[in-house]
Amino acid sequence: LIDILAGRKTMGVISSGGIAIGNEYATPVLLRSHCGYVMQDSVLPGTQTVYEYLRFHAYLRTTADESAGSSINVLRERKIEEVVNAMGLSKCLDTLIGDYYVKGISGGEKRRTSIAVELLAGKKIILLDEPTSGLDSAASIQVMSSL
Repeated sequence: LIDILAGRKTMGVISSGGIAIGNEYATPVLLRSHCGYVMQDSVLPGTQTVYEYLRFHAYLRTTADESAGSSINVLRERKIEEVVNAMGLSKCLDTLIGDYYVKGISGGEKRRTSIAVELLAGKKIILLDEPTSGLDSAASIQVMSSL
């Protein structure tokens, strides 16, 4: 169901009903332009810090026409700062994300980093596939309170 809502299901047919955003029938293109999607098992680069990863995505997803007269780089940095504060990632900004071989941030911080990337895109709707799956109760509470 979440794949259909996100416009990611490419095979099969919705046999009844439909998806609308506002009063407009939602085509897959419209869904992707309005919806962010965080997969259950996000794959993050273990060799980058949280800040490097967020900055990379800010550069990919922020366009010059969003700058409204200010420097695009200043806009990107402000957006990163807002998202970092909202998601409670300021303490781990300079920490490697980590992987199987390199110790890095916790599972909850990884989940919040994945969500932060979608927040940087400025989508109106963010769909999360089991955002607390695999997290302990404290990390789950932290993820949900950040949202």
